[in-house]
Amino acid sequence: MKIFLERALSEHRHGRFFISQLNAVGTDRLPEHGMLMVHGKNFQDFDEVKQSEWWAWSSQPGCTVLLLPPFDAGKVCQSLDWNIALGTSAFSSEEGVVAGIVADEVTTHIIGKDGEFERSAGHQWSDFSINTRYFKKHSASGTFAVSCLPLWSISLMDDIDASLLWLQSLHELAGTPSENVVESVGESEVELLPTDYTVLVCIFAFDVSSASQIMEKLKNQPVTFLVLEADEITESVLRLSKAGLVSDDGLSETGESRLQRSPYWAYAESLQEEVQQ
Repeated sequence: MKIFLERALSEHRHGRFFISQLNAVGTDRLPEHGMLMVHGKNFQDFDEVKQSEWWAWSSQPGCTVLLLPPFDAGKVCQSLDWNIALGTSAFSSEEGVVAGIVADEVTTHIIGKDGEFERSAGHQWSDFSINTRYFKKHSASGTFAVSCLPLWSISLMDDIDASLLWLQSLHELAGTPSENVVESVGESEVELLPTDYTVLVCIFAFDVSSASQIMEKLKNQPVTFLVLEADEITESVLRLSKAGLVSDDGLSETGESRLQRSPYWAYAESLQEEVQQ
């Protein structure tokens, strides 16, 4: 299991604990796969586009997003009904080594019905309130998880193996990366969805490379000619990037070639001319 830390977390003392004890590494980008941790408060402060990008990434096999304390009280993210609430009494756990060790340090719990929790892993306190909850879009998808347990606590220094097992059990729910996620595949092997072609057209015509840039361009068009949801755009850009059709600079040579050979090429050229006028 590869553990990644969002940059701000990696530079925090909590992140330094994960780096020294769990061999985690900091990253400025969404990795190919693995477990990606972030402070809950930072995630709550992400704008809608960035939250959508992380949400889409966590939907891919072999990918787990894990939000950790501290949190702001209130809604965790736009896609789920989870809310963070302050506890009214001390927490205790009869199951789960990690939860039992840090119980005295926990001050919040999760309210919401979306997703699931694992009682045997200590995700539920003795009073039936929830400290950890995870969500999977379907059986083959990755995992989006939130935990109120301070896994960076020095109380866990003598039980690193227990912490790793706790994290591993959560990440195993995400499954294994599919071949098209782990390695680039030839364009003849890539089966594109209609949405993917629409996104290719947008990237070419608007001369952009990211989901956020596409959404900004569409929002600023005087006439609404394409209707795409934020999640659709984000998931499509991720698929196209994994397939080698899109890079940080826009369409790759392979991506442009694929678009040129499609029925959408004429429209892409026409749209580009309109945008440049």
